[in-house]
Amino acid sequence: MNYKSFIKIIFNNSLVKGASAHWWSQRLTALCLIFFGTWFLVSLVMFESYQYIEIRVWIGHPLNSIMLILLGLSLTYHSSLGLDVIIEDYIHQFSLREFCLSLNKITHFILTFILIVALVVINLELFNG
Repeated sequence: MNYKSFIKIIFNNSLVKGASAHWWSQRLTALCLIFFGTWFLVSLVMFESYQYIEIRVWIGHPLNSIMLILLGLSLTYHSSLGLDVIIEDYIHQFSLREFCLSLNKITHFILTFILIVALVVINLELFNG
């Protein structure tokens, strides 16, 4: 087997393309987490007091709500990607691996949904009541 055919097999394999996209997605979400995490920590430090009302008003600000949603989306997606890698590497039985991968996706989808609904409810309560 010559090198050209070996390289052709590797690059025509959809697993390699999927792995590359997965790798880039993890790196991109890591950069997002650095940015959004820094913003979040700086915002927390700038609070005068950590009272419930002050935090709800802060969350109710549209820019903060959008940033919190983006932080939550990048956090849950990055977590899902990382757990996918762990599951694929350490669970060798195919049916159990597929079940765990599906459970991972469903769990992270539910967490993302809860995050968005919670922020929407907080914002609606502040504007309506």
